[in-house]
Amino acid sequence: MLSFTQAAVELNLTPAAVSHQIKVLEGRLGVRLFWRQNNKLSLTDKGAAYVGTVREALDMIAVATDFLRGKGHDHRLRISVLPIFATRWLIPRLPLFKALYPDFSVHVSTSYRLVDFKREDIDAGVRYGSGDWHGLNSWYLFGEEVVPICSRRLWEQIAPVRVPADLENITMIHSANTTEYWRLWLSAVGAEGINPTDGITFDNCLLALEAARAGLGMAMVNRTYLADEIERGEMIVPFQVTLPRGLGCYFVCTEERAKSPGLSAFRDWLIASSTSDDGHLNEAVRRQRLNPQNAQHDIAS
Repeated sequence: MLSFTQAAVELNLTPAAVSHQIKVLEGRLGVRLFWRQNNKLSLTDKGAAYVGTVREALDMIAVATDFLRGKGHDHRLRISVLPIFATRWLIPRLPLFKALYPDFSVHVSTSYRLVDFKREDIDAGVRYGSGDWHGLNSWYLFGEEVVPICSRRLWEQIAPVRVPADLENITMIHSANTTEYWRLWLSAVGAEGINPTDGITFDNCLLALEAARAGLGMAMVNRTYLADEIERGEMIVPFQVTLPRGLGCYFVCTEERAKSPGLSAFRDWLIASSTSDDGHLNEAVRRQRLNPQNAQHDIAS
């Protein structure tokens, strides 16, 4: 129930002072915000629309204020990510984040399941998919470029491999959660006569990737996770045809947590790192230190 008296208590003012300030505000805006009838108070349509927008702005101010006062533990970030993302992408780049934000404490947990951000002690996560998860805001990091990859040592042993059909005698490495990758890719390139289920299967894609690095065979892997080794010539991508799946990695969190200055800083760093070739921040983001004056970021929905 709306009450000037209750507002007066919270603000440590008199009801008359609150009523006067409301009248002053209505005069400046040129619109009526409240209906006053029979000692009852209700919002007008314009008042209801106005309070919704103002409340969001006030919430953001409150978050920034709590951060400056050391409240809310905004300097502690709890992130849930896929094991392969943590090992092959995040960990090599975290030293840069710690250099930019030395006061932040980052706790990284790995899981293949979808955590419940409202019930678990997790602030945000990195998920693989289409970017559409109910009740969560998401930001695109990078796409899925799944290609066949093998080590240079293996490549030199099996060469020459000129067309996909030459892979007939190659050991195919599978991941238990991506068992369809080889079948889909072989079908896409028109390679017939090759059994897409032959080879070695590992529990997850991280193990499959490591098996390929060890020279056990050829795996279907997102080339993003082996970009450095590919550039150095340590890993070979014999065919550039990728699986047309349209999926990718996204940073996700609840709309409430998206307003956190600390989490916003981490999110923007992730996005900047994912769009730069060498994982370094561009100067615009490098200058964007954690500052309440620039903590209001766009929130994708």
